[in-house]
Amino acid sequence: MNGELSIRSGMTSFQLKILACVLMLIDHVAEFLPEMPVWMHWIGRLSAPIFFFLIGWSCMYTSNRKRFLLRLYLASVGMSLIQAVSYLLPPLSSGVMLNPIGNNIFATLFQMSLIICLLSAPPHGTRTTTQHLDLHRGAAHHRRGDDLRRLLHRCPAL
Repeated sequence: MNGELSIRSGMTSFQLKILACVLMLIDHVAEFLPEMPVWMHWIGRLSAPIFFFLIGWSCMYTSNRKRFLLRLYLASVGMSLIQAVSYLLPPLSSGVMLNPIGNNIFATLFQMSLIICLLSAPPHGTRTTTQHLDLHRGAAHHRRGDDLRRLLHRCPAL
């Protein structure tokens, strides 16, 4: 490459997460502070489709789907508790009532990833590609096939 920097087009998943978080922050500022302009909501609402894309991406490339689903589930339960507390908060000393939190994106992300994992799981009783290949390779390659099978089965759906 003769010392030239190669420029790759597109964004990484990390860059997409940062962009979605910044957009979400703009939306949250507009949601919870009174009299903010409506265009902040419009910009902020672009974060949800980015998060939805990243959930699909993460379901395919995570090393452990069960742990991934558990983390999303726990985040949705935690957010539900925060929602419940937000409805119980009294008005501020100035008499201003804070807006309670009425949505939970973590529950939606958990449900989407659960559906993706269930739909991408092989049907029960069917042979995986590695099992099919093991039958044709014979016993000499059985150990390598078992290692590959264990690797592939680290992230099956529930």
